[in-house]
Amino acid sequence: MGIAFFGGSFDPIHIGHILVARDVCELCDVDKIYFMPAFISPFKPKPIASPKQRFEMLKLALEDEPWAFIEDIELKKEEISYTYKSALILKEKYQQPPTFIIGYDAYLTLDKWYRYEDLVKIANFIVVKRGKEDIFINNDIDAIFCNTRTIDISSTEIRERIKHGKSVKYMIPDKVLEFILKEGIYAKS
Repeated sequence: MGIAFFGGSFDPIHIGHILVARDVCELCDVDKIYFMPAFISPFKPKPIASPKQRFEMLKLALEDEPWAFIEDIELKKEEISYTYKSALILKEKYQQPPTFIIGYDAYLTLDKWYRYEDLVKIANFIVVKRGKEDIFINNDIDAIFCNTRTIDISSTEIRERIKHGKSVKYMIPDKVLEFILKEGIYAKS
């Protein structure tokens, strides 16, 4: 398969993101994963960390992972990040249909995404299945299902723990935590 794109706010990136991506590499014949931070997700509130800070956190978290890269096209556009628009750019840039890593929850709501019918014609999907959900197959979508390990960590939980002075050790890479504390990100969010 070659390469895949893992989009998200990454506000902040955490161990769950990294382990799921590594599992996708190992289980789905993917050599490189490009983490693709959204400028603003159409489905989530505006990130607390700035685009520059989220990019830096990704760099710190992934610097020792030879399979992990960062694709910053959505940050550079400085607008709501629609996967369809990114897919068009990625298809041209990498000269192949892009493959996106999405969670099973996102897969179930893919028909709500911007220009869904056009997106599924030009992109492929690796659907990360966490746990024992029953699989609903949508034949309109070119998807591979990948059973990855379940890591119950969320960026929201991490932000709240930092805000309240609680430990996030082992939830995020140490270098990312050092950066967050140095920058004062999430302390008063």
